[in-house]
Amino acid sequence: MIALPGGFRPRKGLDQYFLRDEFILEREVYLADIKPTDVVLEIGAGNGSLTRLISEKARKVIAVEKDPILAGFLRDSLHGRVEVIKGDALEMDFPSFDKAMGNLPYSVSSPLIFKLLEHDFILGVFCLQYEFAEKMTSSPGSRNYSRLSVMISLRTSMTVLSMTVPRESFWPEPGVDSAIVKLAPEKNPGLDSLSSEVIRMIFTHRRKTLRNAVRDSDGQLEELLGFGQDSVLEGVKTDYGVRVFEMSPPDVLAFARSVVDLARENPD
Repeated sequence: MIALPGGFRPRKGLDQYFLRDEFILEREVYLADIKPTDVVLEIGAGNGSLTRLISEKARKVIAVEKDPILAGFLRDSLHGRVEVIKGDALEMDFPSFDKAMGNLPYSVSSPLIFKLLEHDFILGVFCLQYEFAEKMTSSPGSRNYSRLSVMISLRTSMTVLSMTVPRESFWPEPGVDSAIVKLAPEKNPGLDSLSSEVIRMIFTHRRKTLRNAVRDSDGQLEELLGFGQDSVLEGVKTDYGVRVFEMSPPDVLAFARSVVDLARENPD
C-alpha cells in the first residue's frame, strides 16, 4: 500500500487516484531530464511519491496540492528542496519554474495544460487520461483530432505520447487507462485571443466542411467580430470544401488569422 495520512480516504470529487507503480514514476522523472539547476513545478503532488523522486535530482520542487490534508502530510514528510503550496492550481499565480510535472486530475486537465502553456518553461511531463492524451497528439483527419490537438500543436514545439499507464497502476483504480505525455512549449505570436475563438467556433462543427462550419457560426461571428458568414465567405479566400477535422494546425491558424484580419481591415 502507498503511504497516505492515517484514516485518509480518496475523494472522487477531487479525482484522487494515486500512482503506485514505481517504474512509471521513475519513467516520468527520466523523461523530464531533470538537471541539478532545475526548479520543477509539480501540480497535484498527492502523497508525494513523484515529489520525492523529483527532489532527488532538482534544485527545488514546488509541490502544489489542493487537498489540505495531503498538503499537511507533504509538509510533514518532505523537507529540504521541497516547497509545498496548498492551493488550487487553476486559481493561483505560479512562481517561476523551469519544468512542470504532475499526475493531473482528469476533470481539469485541459484548463491546467493551457494555463501552464501561458508560462515560459522548458519542458512538461504529465500523466493524463489516455483519451485526452490521444486528442493532444492526434493528426489531422484522425478520429481524435480536435480543437485540443490544434491548440496544443500551435503552442508547443514537440508533444509526444510516451507510454500507456494501465488503470491497475493507480490506487484506487480509475475506470480508464492513462498515458504519459511529454511536451515543450513554444510561443506563437500569431495565436491571439480572437484567433483562438475563431478556431473554437469552427471546431464546434469539426465534421462539417469549412463552409458549413462558417455558416453554422454566423451568430457567433457577428457577436465576436461584427460581421457574419457572408463577409467571411466573400472576404477570405480558401478551400471551403475541406472538412474542418482534415485541416492542419497551420492551415487552421491561417484561416482564423485571415478572419480576424478582415475584421481589423473593416472596422465598424
